[in-house]
Amino acid sequence: MSAVAIRIHDTDAYSRWAEQELAKHQPKIVPESLREQYAKLTTLRQFYTDCVTGRWEPIGRMKTKGRSNGTLAKERNAINRFEEYTRPDDWPAEETWPGPTLHVLSQVSASYLDGVFLRMLKSNGGKLAPSTVKSTRSHLSTIWNHAVEVCAMPRKPASSPVERGEEKVRIYTPEQAEATFRALEIFPALRVAYWIGLHVGPRSIDLFLLERKSLVKDAMGRRLLEFTSRKTGKHQAIPLSKETCEILDAWLATHDSPFIFPGLSDPKSEEPEKSYRARTRNSLMKQCLTMAGITDMPKPWQSARATCNERYESHMPGTGAFILGHELRGVNARNYRSPNEVVHKAVNTLPPYSHMARQRQLF
Repeated sequence: MSAVAIRIHDTDAYSRWAEQELAKHQPKIVPESLREQYAKLTTLRQFYTDCVTGRWEPIGRMKTKGRSNGTLAKERNAINRFEEYTRPDDWPAEETWPGPTLHVLSQVSASYLDGVFLRMLKSNGGKLAPSTVKSTRSHLSTIWNHAVEVCAMPRKPASSPVERGEEKVRIYTPEQAEATFRALEIFPALRVAYWIGLHVGPRSIDLFLLERKSLVKDAMGRRLLEFTSRKTGKHQAIPLSKETCEILDAWLATHDSPFIFPGLSDPKSEEPEKSYRARTRNSLMKQCLTMAGITDMPKPWQSARATCNERYESHMPGTGAFILGHELRGVNARNYRSPNEVVHKAVNTLPPYSHMARQRQLF
């Protein structure tokens, strides 16, 4: 069989097209002629900004098709902490500390970063819990790995893993849940939000940004709560029990805001959970917990979410992960023929909160 030649009449136009396609699909990396100078002059924050603005290949672009708002916020927070804890004690107070350059980071020994992470820990005079320091190191490592990938630095700085330590899962006992509901009678909005936390389990950042339009019906007329997780970017659709629907409907009849919990978060804030409204709401919640005799729940909304998971896992193993959004493909076809029906069944048959075998192990 003879080869067939491809004839291109307008070779200039084809060359322009080829150049455009290459520009679109070739990774944007630091040119070889700029690498040494770029590393010596560029801080971690400036490199991150260069990636976000498109000068270099965006972090995670090819793998995740973009970063969720939650991930972006955590990466920015990690850079803020890194700058705070690398600032020399004798650096002039009136001058901004830019942080070490990529060149410095690629040359230092592991003891340098180990010292930085050690200073972050509360146990060593810092402000951060081990889990937060572990998360900070993880997000910084992602940025450093990307810097190596785009040739912004020759090697990733070394550091030792941060020991997270033993952290017992905090969930509400049935008695604590009942006492909390009584204490929240003076704050109806928080009372309804607490119910949703225990029965539907959204993260607090999603819970307090829920809108009326988040309440939808499926093809069979069953009601669900639909939203997109601010942390993961995943779309979630969680079935609602008849009792939960009744509680929500009664609450929504008391106001006409497009938001389910108006005034308890700031939808316009880049970090809603750090807004004044969120801090005020959390302060009120902790006051109510104190009234209920509960003083060991530092993160009340996360504990409600954890309790929701334990309730469903005790009732019908596998459904808790689906409801909380940990495995949106979980309760999946490998285990269940119709996962949605299994979740609907779990929601509609969930018994009143009680000490079940799985939960007893956590108290």
